[in-house]
This record gives sequence, C-alpha cells and structure tokens, in this order.
Amino acid sequence: MATGAAFDDAVALARENPTLDIGCHLVLVGAEPFPATVAQLAKAVALKRIHVYDELRRQVARIADAGLNPTHLDTHKHTHLLPTVLDAVARLSEEFRIPWCAGPSITVAARRNPARQNVPSAGRWAWVRGRFARVLARHGCRSTDYYRRVSDHRSLRRRESRRTDPCAARRLDRIHVPPRPLHR
Repeated sequence: MATGAAFDDAVALARENPTLDIGCHLVLVGAEPFPATVAQLAKAVALKRIHVYDELRRQVARIADAGLNPTHLDTHKHTHLLPTVLDAVARLSEEFRIPWCAGPSITVAARRNPARQNVPSAGRWAWVRGRFARVLARHGCRSTDYYRRVSDHRSLRRRESRRTDPCAARRLDRIHVPPRPLHR
C-alpha cells in the first residue's frame, strides 16, 4: 500500500527479498482522505469528486519510484470491481507493464450468504467476471482464476479441503493471508 504508514518498511523488505513478487494494493476507500465505504466511493466517483485514475497512478508511481517492479495489482475492498476503478487499474497495468490483476473475489457473495460460500461462479457474478476479463484483456493484463482469503474460508486450512473446496479441483492462483504486525 503506497498510502500505508509502513510503506518504507515494506520497500526495505522487498529490497532484501529480490525474488519476492511485489504487488500494488491500491487504496480508494477506508483510509483518509478517501470515503469510508465502497458505497460512499461509488457515489463520490459518480459525482466526480474523486479522480480515480490520477489517484491510483500516484500510488503505482510511488512504488515504481521506490525502485520496485510490481508484478500484480489489486485494490482494497475489491473496489476494482467498480467499472471506473477497473478501467483505471487496467490502464495502469498496461502503462506500468504490470502483467497481473487480482480476479474478482468469489467470497463477495459468501459474505452475504454463507450457504453460497462454495459457489465460485454464482450466476449473478458471472457478468462481473466477464466484463473484468474483457477490460483487462484490452490492456494486455491477465487475472487470477480465483482469489480466496484464508480468513474467509477456513476449509483451506483443513486436509479435506480438496474434497470440499471447488477451487481445489481447479487452479487456485492466489491466497491472500492478511498481514500481521511485525514485532522487532
């Protein structure tokens, strides 16, 4: 997070670990000076109170200016599912030659309805995936097949997850483990 308080520490860690893939976790919500919620962000974007591309470009440029070569993009709270944000992220992937973008979270529906947790291609989310793939492809960017937070799906921790988790039968490209504070 180029806007995060631990940015300098993250850059130092990245330099100490040159084989590590570095991502840009882009922020438009949940931290000052941005709206608190995704709904408030959508309203601010619609009213043109936030210049999405310009803000996200500043964040990616800060990471690039630190001498890092990011391999992937994603956004805080999956705001890149909003059309205006996705368009900006796709343009930035091409401009900065960042080849990957995190795919839509299959846990969005699960948070609202736990019974649908194991349904990665729920019909009402299929259109999101389709547009997402088309926009990224126009800019030469690829997406992960699935995205799953460990905290969202505890079965990934269990040995039997191969039988109960639909992603195990397919390719699970990315697992996000929320960061924990570093103690020195």
